Amino acid sequence: MYVIMARLLAAERGVSPVAQDLLRESLRQATRTGGSGLEHAWLRGDQAGVSLVLFLVSACLADAEDAAFVTISRILETQGEFAGWTLAHQGADLIVLALDAMVFRPPPHPDVI
Repeated sequence: MYVIMARLLAAERGVSPVAQDLLRESLRQATRTGGSGLEHAWLRGDQAGVSLVLFLVSACLADAEDAAFVTISRILETQGEFAGWTLAHQGADLIVLALDAMVFRPPPHPDVI
């Protein structure tokens, strides 16, 4: 599972409670329909936009980032409430990935001569 963080910037009118609820429901729908690899999501809105944390099951980080981009783009393009919104940034926290590799993967076995 990969954790992808994203920041959406709202149009000039800001983030309404309706927009935040619609985004939450759109992400729930994406988890139910499958294909995106999205397992669950967390979001927090403020006046400027919404911060997202997406948890995706994928074979590799690049595929998870692509799936996150497609899922977010699809929501922004198909829901009129998000007209004028932009994806400001998206990416994985590489420190978390490095810690995951160190903690959950067994160390390599040294060659015995």
